[in-house]
Amino acid sequence: MKRAIFLLLALALLCLTACDGTTAAWAFESGGRRQVGDLELWFNKGGNYAFVSGIIWNGEEELTLTVPDEVEGAEIFGVGGYMGSGVPVNAGLLNDGMEPYYGDTEALAADYPAGVRVKPVKVTLHLGAKVTRVLLSSERLVREEDDGAATCFEARWYLDCDPANETFTSRNGRLYRREDGEEVNIMALYWDEEEVTP
Repeated sequence: MKRAIFLLLALALLCLTACDGTTAAWAFESGGRRQVGDLELWFNKGGNYAFVSGIIWNGEEELTLTVPDEVEGAEIFGVGGYMGSGVPVNAGLLNDGMEPYYGDTEALAADYPAGVRVKPVKVTLHLGAKVTRVLLSSERLVREEDDGAATCFEARWYLDCDPANETFTSRNGRLYRREDGEEVNIMALYWDEEEVTP
């Protein structure tokens, strides 16, 4: 009887560790992250699925990119996603020469008494037919200027969706759920917004 209980507990423990996000074939880990063109992608352990985790930005005022349906044999199912056991990874702008900043500009002004200038960056993103998840970043990129002020670059998202996408549709740069027509809260600024909707 004790042996049967031990085997059941061992089996249950094995199921828990094999089924959670850290060890399953769906698990996305930082070792599977790589740059493909202007997109940073995270691939799952099996290499058959990936999501966009970042967009390489070189300082242009406007940027237009397409999220393909497939890269290197992996289906691109999301812009943003979850890593490991469920840690969200919101896709945003990436630039090696600038620091990411998550707070508001008033708090940033305390570190830059010479002032803070906010410059919007319009990011037009064409979503592929297989994208079923969108988690965008509201972080800003900050560059210190020679005069001691800071320039804060803020992505403003214009989203366009492939007509064959079964999850989303888009109108005027905004994303909507296909099933009920409700606007998607992307947790970041749409191109025509001034403040992030909580």
